Amino acid sequence: MATLKSIRKRIISTQSTKKLTHAMKMIASSRMRKAQQRVCTARAYNKELRRILLEIVKEQKEISSFLLNPQEDEKGIVNIFVISSDRGLCGTFNEHLLKKVRATLDKRYRIFVIGKKGRDFFRRNGIEIEKVCAQPDLSKEMNLAIERYRKGEIDEAYIAYNKFQSLGSIEPSIERILPVDLGDFMPVLSVDHICEPGAEEVIERAIKRTMETGFLLAYLESSAAELSARMIAMEMATKNADDLIISLTQVYNKARQATITRDLIDIVGGAEALKR
Repeated sequence: MATLKSIRKRIISTQSTKKLTHAMKMIASSRMRKAQQRVCTARAYNKELRRILLEIVKEQKEISSFLLNPQEDEKGIVNIFVISSDRGLCGTFNEHLLKKVRATLDKRYRIFVIGKKGRDFFRRNGIEIEKVCAQPDLSKEMNLAIERYRKGEIDEAYIAYNKFQSLGSIEPSIERILPVDLGDFMPVLSVDHICEPGAEEVIERAIKRTMETGFLLAYLESSAAELSARMIAMEMATKNADDLIISLTQVYNKARQATITRDLIDIVGGAEALKR
């Protein structure tokens, strides 16, 4: 049986861990509110931008951008951008997404990883990584993907990230970003747009801005989802620490009571021996 001293040490250690997990939960909770606001703003902007782009594309039917059309001469190469976290202590946030990506991969895929956890996962599983982005320059990566697509070096591009649904609810998602798909966005009005300096240039710039916004939205969604997962994980860790402290305290009290009982028996036994 463990000694009173070792049990006491475990209780103190668990109390320290509880303070740490509670502090991390409060920090994640504080940042979570700002992250939610950024996601809501970015979603609204992205939706409106896509709606306007679709209206212009449907209005200017004679103009077609290469970014909207599948490659005619397919090379069999696909780029996939994977957004993971740099830190742990966020439950299954990385695990579910990375397993989903791994199940999707084949020889066609070139992997671009954002986040140390994604990098470590692919290296641990012997999967080749094209590039690791510690602090991603989203605009730069988007332009590189567009240039590769323009040259016909890749057939498609996807982005994999955790989509923020609600507090405690996230969804691993893999979405195509090239060629751009506007099918889910229906225009609400039919109006004549004035395109300056020209419809073709306006459409291409709008498509690039839409892609850039999509990258940013995915990154913001992933950040909010990570904070949500960390907040839930730290809340569970704090609760488990509470349960362990209660259990250890009971064990400590029983051990202390047993020690006192043994001491009393020894004292009584000694007194009886002296009487004889």
